[in-house]
Amino acid sequence: MNLSTYKNNIIITDKLVIKNYSDRENFLNEVRAFELLKGSKFLPRIVEIKDMTIIFEKISREKFINNPKELNELFLDEIAGFISELYSIKSEKNGYLSNLSDKCNPEFLLDKLKCRLSEIVTLSDNDKESCLNYFINSKKNSEWQSSTSLLHYDLKPTNIILVRNGLKVIDFDKASFGDVEMDIAKFFWRTLRFNGVLQEKFINKLKISVDINKINIYIFFYTA
Repeated sequence: MNLSTYKNNIIITDKLVIKNYSDRENFLNEVRAFELLKGSKFLPRIVEIKDMTIIFEKISREKFINNPKELNELFLDEIAGFISELYSIKSEKNGYLSNLSDKCNPEFLLDKLKCRLSEIVTLSDNDKESCLNYFINSKKNSEWQSSTSLLHYDLKPTNIILVRNGLKVIDFDKASFGDVEMDIAKFFWRTLRFNGVLQEKFINKLKISVDINKINIYIFFYTA
């Protein structure tokens, strides 16, 4: 089977998944994430890495996630364990693993938001200014640490595979360093679909403390 994604070409055989990257930064993000998470039970096994290609052992999967209502306690336990594992890997820098920045996290994010808003033609200048002010005022109510955590940065249903005894997470080509709340916000939005009951259960299962206000800031940041 041959699949094409946004920047990658993927060949799936009986035993292997061969991922060919058209973007070198995406390739480096994935390679470096696997180096940092070496030995993690949540990752598929890498068979070989060569120029712009990673060959993975094919996961014998049960299914992708299609509906938040299908998620059980085991899934929430596993994804909470995965997030907690990412959080334990720290850095003093921000951004994609292939291109880390020395800027502090709020400054880095503000620059990114400005860049993003400049590309949106459907918003007026006043609307864009309101977005920036919302972010600036909201972040004043949160505590921003100097160190950042490893992030998957694309926690959506097609990247979380349910297997017999837990789950595997794939596609680390956007792996970054930032606030753990960034990953949680994307997980709430794209996988849990803002299901309040599941969100509360998930937060209670985490082995770390998180800032709910920051999660809401990032949800705004992603969905603005």
